[in-house]
Amino acid sequence: MFGFERTESYIESSSVQCRSRLCIVYRLDNGTNGMVPADPRVICEQNPGAQGCVTEQNLQDSVHCTCKCGGPKTSEQCDCPEPYVCREILTLGGDGIKGSYCVKPKAP
Repeated sequence: MFGFERTESYIESSSVQCRSRLCIVYRLDNGTNGMVPADPRVICEQNPGAQGCVTEQNLQDSVHCTCKCGGPKTSEQCDCPEPYVCREILTLGGDGIKGSYCVKPKAP
């Protein structure tokens, strides 16, 4: 089954759509309380969560270009533009990827 868990974040480090080459899926939620993984390929407005679908707003709030804003200084870092905030995302892995990234703020 394809999908993203609402408690996790995923980073693509070779995204040609992003100037930084970093795209993040940050805590994508489909309203099923984690019972069905959120599938960004399936958009629905009428019955969020059905078959893993997400609303367009949830997709826009959770999937976006990002940049590294903190962590080991082995790569270029940025300042997060409004309304983004710098959040620690990766605690494992090499110094080039581990650290904090700009994300749209979400409630805990």
